[in-house]
Amino acid sequence: MHPQAYFCGSGQGFVIKAKILKREGDNRNSMDIAYTVKIIQDYTRPGEQYYRRPSVQRIHTASDSAACGTYFRIGEEYIITGDIRNQYWSTNLCSWNFQSSQLTPYQKDALEMGYYKQTCGCVVRPCFNGQCYPPSYQNSCVLGPNDDVSCFFQHNSCRRQGNDCAWHTAACQRY
Repeated sequence: MHPQAYFCGSGQGFVIKAKILKREGDNRNSMDIAYTVKIIQDYTRPGEQYYRRPSVQRIHTASDSAACGTYFRIGEEYIITGDIRNQYWSTNLCSWNFQSSQLTPYQKDALEMGYYKQTCGCVVRPCFNGQCYPPSYQNSCVLGPNDDVSCFFQHNSCRRQGNDCAWHTAACQRY
């Protein structure tokens, strides 16, 4: 999935930049582990002082990657996405969890400048099994079967232009 889709799908969740402080067993569920993290930045609610959230938080995940658990290195900084249910923060292998140092300059700007947050009304629509949306599908940016998907994921976002949506830059367009 495109990073914008993870961001826009976090309505009841979080998108944060955090430093991993500690990893330990989860006392609520023996099949899970909990990471203690220091929140550096909250991209879902900037300027709202972590939406009254503490700056240190526990984030839960399955203990095994076969159960969609994710692994973070202690001391490293990550962009972490996930859900919050009844004050219980969780993430998984299918979420957009990425080492901060591995972000492209465009992805950093998209988070910092709000490109992803401000354009949730525009949907990134990839082709699946040869089934594609028409290129002019309303409020969408279509990833065609011959598009360089990794380029679009790393160097572009789908943004409102007039009454419709379009890719923000021509960086990944075929000529």
